[in-house]
Amino acid sequence: MNYAQAYCLAEFPDSMDGDCCRLPLGHEGVHRCTHGLYWDNDPRKKMYLAGPMRGIKRYNLDAFIDAEEDLKSTYNIISPARHDLDLGLDVDRSLEEQGWDMNAIMTWDIQQVIDCDGVIVLPGWERSSGVAMELSIARTLGKPILLYPTMTELVNEPVAGEAQRIVYGARQAAYGPPSQDFERTGQIWGAILGTGPIPAHLVGLCMIAVKVSREVNGHKRDNLVDICGYALTLDILNDHE
Repeated sequence: MNYAQAYCLAEFPDSMDGDCCRLPLGHEGVHRCTHGLYWDNDPRKKMYLAGPMRGIKRYNLDAFIDAEEDLKSTYNIISPARHDLDLGLDVDRSLEEQGWDMNAIMTWDIQQVIDCDGVIVLPGWERSSGVAMELSIARTLGKPILLYPTMTELVNEPVAGEAQRIVYGARQAAYGPPSQDFERTGQIWGAILGTGPIPAHLVGLCMIAVKVSREVNGHKRDNLVDICGYALTLDILNDHE
């Protein structure tokens, strides 16, 4: 929140002028008075730094720090990696071993995306389910998304590109390889229909049919993304066989 015009009324009860008792908090442009009032006079745009962390050595910390150093003269960078370090993150141990509350972590991240002027994404973002969630929120709110280090804007991602990013990144991490997912689904369908297990490739084709039916009922971009995505999973199945 921006308190650029706020001053401590306990220090200056009759005026909104003066310097109050400003103390630096450790981030450029952000201050606190002795009475607990925060405000931000930083003219730079506040940008959330998004990138893959989990499953990468040292939580990809070096990439976050390097990008933050590179960008801080231009932007007020809000880094989840920096925040986690400030909270005592041990980069050589898993979050589970350290007893981290994932709900609290995700809540903080989401709130920063909402509060910031835009998002800057680090290389490898396509394979991160967390970044996918953050970008979805940023897009919904109409915030600019910049690709580091080129700083070009990520706009109008093609349907096929979004499908490829999801299938080979967040979706596969969440559901496992398509062969396993479709085989389980085929067994469930077969038990319901009393026909025996449905082959995995037929499950994929049926899912495409479901999405085609929904698109016929009414256009929605997600339908097209899912059609492309299921086609990609069928290609993965063919390679697996």
